[in-house]
Amino acid sequence: MLTFKNFVTETIVTKQGILTLNEGIEHIEALPNNEFIKAIETLSNFIVSEKLDGANLIFGFDSKGKFYTSREAKGGERKYTIGDYENRAANNGFKGAHQALQAIKPELKQVVDNGEAVEVEVLYGRQPNAIVYGSNYIAFLRILPGDKKQVPDQSKVKQLGDILKGKKVAVSVQVITTDDGVEIKQQTIKQ
Repeated sequence: MLTFKNFVTETIVTKQGILTLNEGIEHIEALPNNEFIKAIETLSNFIVSEKLDGANLIFGFDSKGKFYTSREAKGGERKYTIGDYENRAANNGFKGAHQALQAIKPELKQVVDNGEAVEVEVLYGRQPNAIVYGSNYIAFLRILPGDKKQVPDQSKVKQLGDILKGKKVAVSVQVITTDDGVEIKQQTIKQ
């Protein structure tokens, strides 16, 4: 059983190099008494983050330095252009995020090396059963082993945040949308 105190070290590297938990994390109140007390005593050693209500995406530069986005953590393949994404509503946010990240590739290359990948959360527009954050955002979560298959330098997440703080990118993406919830149409939207 995976417990609160060791969930960080209980990861595996898939053939795509993605860190994945073997099991879910127990709720802290469900821990055995000794582990609960230890967790509380060492609480200042933990990093806490808020779960964002978006869609998971990975971007990186392959071993040859070519930019991509992917849903590899969900079993998807790498997309090197927005044209690689199937034209369906579920991909609207991924296409917009791909184009936005592509536009800031020089800034990303200042931090992310060939063979490295970054896990992000795409907060995109109004989605069914999701929190609306206002504008569209890309939140940088963590560095992944990518093609390098090395332990990633997590300080790079902060570096990305520092370089890109306040950066806005305009994109124009063809999306699947509807005005009435019945009739679906394709429309190019500037965001």
